[in-house]
Amino acid sequence: MEYEVLESLNIVSKPLQSETVDLYAHELLGNALLKLIEMHDRFGELVSEASNICKCWGISQSFRKSKVRKVEKHFDELCEDERLQDQESSFRITVFYPKVDTLRIQLDNRFQVMKDVLDTYQVIKLEFLVNASEKVVHDKAVDFVRRFSNDASPTFPPQGVSICVNN
Repeated sequence: MEYEVLESLNIVSKPLQSETVDLYAHELLGNALLKLIEMHDRFGELVSEASNICKCWGISQSFRKSKVRKVEKHFDELCEDERLQDQESSFRITVFYPKVDTLRIQLDNRFQVMKDVLDTYQVIKLEFLVNASEKVVHDKAVDFVRRFSNDASPTFPPQGVSICVNN
């Protein structure tokens, strides 16, 4: 699991650290996020892979069995208050799911920030200019100038000028 997570994050990390960073890293973040979401449901498969690696290296393949403390039950306790007896289930619930979920949330936050940046600068991307309607391009340009009024010329979205775009 660690390898898969680190590998998918490394694929994203390298372009983001590059001096010539490209906004296609947004797609890479999306792919890494999808991989983490899929991983959440593949616990059994990952345990099987880990067991095979343990066999190759001659390492014990089972979860350690710890001594289970007897706890007195009270009549008003719910069954979900019980401690997990199965070590694999305990590991899945207390380690695996929280770790994968934390990584997913962190990556999702970064993904959302990058999506916001892409949406902000969408109006200067050729693909958007070619595929969007004239009104949408104009509205995005007006929003862009409003947001960056100190840096963008107010004549950026020309008033009353028809934009020739092949649709």
